[in-house]
Amino acid sequence: MKASSREDYFDIKDDLLYHIDQNSDRKSRLMISKALEEEIFELAHRSHHVEFHRTYQHIAESLYIRKLSIRLRKFIEHCSNCLLYQTRRHQSYEELQFIRTMNVFFHTITMNFVMTLSISQEEYDCMLIIIDKFFKRMMMISSKTTYTAEQ
Repeated sequence: MKASSREDYFDIKDDLLYHIDQNSDRKSRLMISKALEEEIFELAHRSHHVEFHRTYQHIAESLYIRKLSIRLRKFIEHCSNCLLYQTRRHQSYEELQFIRTMNVFFHTITMNFVMTLSISQEEYDCMLIIIDKFFKRMMMISSKTTYTAEQ
């Protein structure tokens, strides 16, 4: 059986539709309907959360899904575990620049909040730490996570 408008070839065996690949030894692959795509993607990808190419290769060996590449990429892009644990790939940082300080008290400072400390007698539960870079002086200011801007 040959499709009329495209160069795709199909065959029916045991009431199942197969796509016959004309490029590589007329290999036949079971056609999967759009309704079953997501279930196939789940089985192929979610078991090990492997990258796109491995998942694609695993599916394409024996199954034919129209526009597999586009649909599989969209599925993997929305995989919650992959989004959570993916390695961030970005342009590498340039060499860090040294911060030049002046001989002036509190000219260059760093500020850090330390949150969720055990509550003190005065009910403080976080701390602001300010460090002067030149004098290496540190100030620790107790505070509460419930403070507003006015306080």
